[in-house]
Amino acid sequence: MDQREIMEFNNYSNQMNMLNAQTMNVKGMMDKIKENIDELNKSKETHGYKNLGLVLIKKPKVDLVKELEETKKSLDLRLKTIDKQEKIVSAKLEELKTKFELEQKKQEEKKDKK
Repeated sequence: MDQREIMEFNNYSNQMNMLNAQTMNVKGMMDKIKENIDELNKSKETHGYKNLGLVLIKKPKVDLVKELEETKKSLDLRLKTIDKQEKIVSAKLEELKTKFELEQKKQEEKKDKK
């Protein structure tokens, strides 16, 4: 196990941590969007308000739901992309871990022979 492989393992570990954080963030956003869609659908009002920074804009409820659904689809796609990346990084981590374990086993066998 050389220094490059250790650095590579650390980089993949950091990448996995960032991907996990992104997953949690996106899932949180999706939950909020679902709640907003549900609330809009429950509402008897025909219009709702969209927050644009410091300004609230009155819009038809149907348009707001449509926008939220589009955002939800976009986040779902992002979640699938993150999932693919997690699988790739996880496979690399597992590969390096196996390599480290084999190397460690070889070193232990050498010690036992002495």
